[in-house]
Amino acid sequence: MSDRSKKVGRLFERPSTPPSWPSFGQTPETDLTTNLFSLTANHVWNNTNRSSENQLSEKEQNISVLKHNLNSSLTALSASPDHNHIVIAGREVLKVLNVSEREITEEFNLKNRHLNKYSNDVKWGNTSTRNKIATAATNGSIAILDVGNGRTRIDRKIDEHSRAVNRICFNPTNGSILLSASQDCTMKLWDLREQEPAKFTFEGKCENVRDVQFNSINQNDFAAAFENGAIQKWDIRKPKIHERKLNAHLGSVLALDWHSDGRTIASGGRDKLIKIWDMNSDSRRPGDVIHSMTSIARVQWRPDHPNEIASCALLSDNRIFIWNLRRPFIASYYFDEHEDVPTGFLWHDSDVLWSCSKDKFFIQQDIACSYRPLSLLSKCSIGWSVYDNIAFSIEKSADLIAEDQSRSMPPSGNRITQRRTSPNVIETHNEFQQKTGIASLLTFDHKTFSYLAENYIISSHDIWSACEHNAKIAWDVQRFRTAQTWKIIQLLYGILEPVDNSAHNDKESPNNLLNDSSPANPSKSSHEIKESDSIKHNEPLDVVSLFKYLLVTEHYSYLTLLNRMKLMLIHYMMMTMTMDLVK
Repeated sequence: MSDRSKKVGRLFERPSTPPSWPSFGQTPETDLTTNLFSLTANHVWNNTNRSSENQLSEKEQNISVLKHNLNSSLTALSASPDHNHIVIAGREVLKVLNVSEREITEEFNLKNRHLNKYSNDVKWGNTSTRNKIATAATNGSIAILDVGNGRTRIDRKIDEHSRAVNRICFNPTNGSILLSASQDCTMKLWDLREQEPAKFTFEGKCENVRDVQFNSINQNDFAAAFENGAIQKWDIRKPKIHERKLNAHLGSVLALDWHSDGRTIASGGRDKLIKIWDMNSDSRRPGDVIHSMTSIARVQWRPDHPNEIASCALLSDNRIFIWNLRRPFIASYYFDEHEDVPTGFLWHDSDVLWSCSKDKFFIQQDIACSYRPLSLLSKCSIGWSVYDNIAFSIEKSADLIAEDQSRSMPPSGNRITQRRTSPNVIETHNEFQQKTGIASLLTFDHKTFSYLAENYIISSHDIWSACEHNAKIAWDVQRFRTAQTWKIIQLLYGILEPVDNSAHNDKESPNNLLNDSSPANPSKSSHEIKESDSIKHNEPLDVVSLFKYLLVTEHYSYLTLLNRMKLMLIHYMMMTMTMDLVK
């Protein structure tokens, strides 16, 4: 395993003990929060440990990664129809390898002085051309080699393109039909049974053609990818004009691959996107989009897994990723055996991948030996909204998953047949193996908060009036403690307005504590009343005067007033201590 692989593995290491979560208060709301956090923490830890153990057990299996050094930079590969041999092309290489479960051996060296030194692409024929190999060169020529009967010879050489040939493709049902894509902005089709020039020339009226692929179901359809970001669908029986055109990518489309359902195609481009298109639909929007970190050089669907597709980068990334359309934001698997950018890959079967790279190595690797970043991520999560709601998701237990699956199956005695999904059809729905929910806490009233925020006066030179207004607003929404708090702030920091006590003369009692300042005392002038019944903003707090004022103006009972005064004194002491510390 490379040093890069070891570094990536260490990134996912976890501590030996689960993290400790902080304790919360004992109120009902915080108890609920604590339970949710504890439940989520246990699920996260158990799930992560279980995933790590499974991955270690798979890595410990006796599955080896086979490598073969060809001593030259590699550009393309293609498998024989029986998938026992593979042809590798490169700058100075054109060889046939025999690949078994335990070793890789060289069968033929096809490179000779009659062939071009650099091949852009190579393809092994099928059916009638099962013993033939086609190569595409940078000078625009295509060579057909016959490798049957244990000997190698050049069967035909085609020089009809004026510029480099980027891709070639055999028809999947008729191996005699060969299609090419060239930098000269054309696609040409030959019938190899005839020693004649190209049967059809397709002009996309776009820029350079980067890739062509025949439909695996309909032998008359093929798709082409262009330098300007367009994808065209063609019918070989109508060579004059394409059937459909999509402006698929921003920048070049570098790779195409038809799905086994015959109607879906995947495209990868320089814009770092893999897009999934329904070529039988009128929609011009992709059905799915996968975001990658680098430009996409190759894409290929995984056999027997209709929702999974593999890709490799054009530059700067040595990994081969396998993506799941149902979870497209992070790769389900990736291989990290190459030390340079992969230039080609194909599936030997649904689990074994063959790949070649600029690092001069051909590698056979099994999906069981791949990295699985998706399995190392927790399926549990929690989120707290501004409305004081907690949303959470936790992994379903195996019993719940089995129960859900059993509910979806009809009883054995039911004559109604259940429609089964074909293994070659992309599933359009997601079956989540998680339980999700939202817990509402009672500690926050969004409507009340919004009303207060909209009606409070929070900036005013008249502190007394602002506090009076805010207390009334709080009282209107039955926030009585909040209203009392505004009153206390008003009395502590505001300047009292002149008080007219004439309305309260009939309510005076013999025990009235305001004998010195009552309007009934004729020795007091109105100016003196204002001075005695007010608390100046810049003067220290006069608790006795405040006590007198509350008894007269607010009609508080003596006991209630004492309790309020206690709170005010505590607040005043705290403010005084704070000011002393600041000084």
